[in-house]
Amino acid sequence: MKMIELNNTQEQILIGTILGDAHLNICKSSINPRIEIQHCLPQRVYLRWKYSYLSSLGGSINYKEGKYPFSTVKKIKSLRYVSHSNKLLNKYYNLFYNRGIKNITENNICYLDKLGVAVWYMDDGYFDKRYGRIAISSQSFNYSEHLIIKDYFYRKWGLSLRIIKNKNKFIFHTLKKDTPLFFKLFGDFIDSSMAYKKPDRIILTTKNKQKKNECEGERKWRTTHKKQKNNQHYHQM
Repeated sequence: MKMIELNNTQEQILIGTILGDAHLNICKSSINPRIEIQHCLPQRVYLRWKYSYLSSLGGSINYKEGKYPFSTVKKIKSLRYVSHSNKLLNKYYNLFYNRGIKNITENNICYLDKLGVAVWYMDDGYFDKRYGRIAISSQSFNYSEHLIIKDYFYRKWGLSLRIIKNKNKFIFHTLKKDTPLFFKLFGDFIDSSMAYKKPDRIILTTKNKQKKNECEGERKWRTTHKKQKNNQHYHQM
């Protein structure tokens, strides 16, 4: 197969989904990795969006019915994209895998940019309406790796994260105050098919609340000022 080079957009989509739902593996018949990406049927448009950028890696999208990774449901209808084994993917396999296990290091996370974060969020993230914060289900990474993630988001994007232990696994979420900043940084990179993960209403509500408070403050000042003027006028009579 003819070698190709990935442009920045392709690379960010690839890295973001490697951290998320995708995985690289080397099958027995090849010495080079291939990428596998699987999504449930309601996310088929999102999978095709990824494929539109990664199709140069070869392979195709196929229908699959069976157990979904990490799911307790026995049969789920889904779509899966499997690329051809490609020498180009060795770079990312060596960066993000250690003895066949996906990992995060200070060296590989620095490759992650805005689009990559957005893809990671679209894959594994959700908006926690109850607490008004962003969370990413990152259970495949250990505590030390979460510390690297936390440091990366704070140093590069100014976002503070909290690491939460769930049984023997870990996930992370932003602070509520950073939700508007998260979508300001990465919101424009979220595909329209995943718009349900982009709660614009929350951000607008935050802005409108601030505006409302400013208006109320001005209204109170005008009311108080008017009363003072009326009192002055009354005493002068």
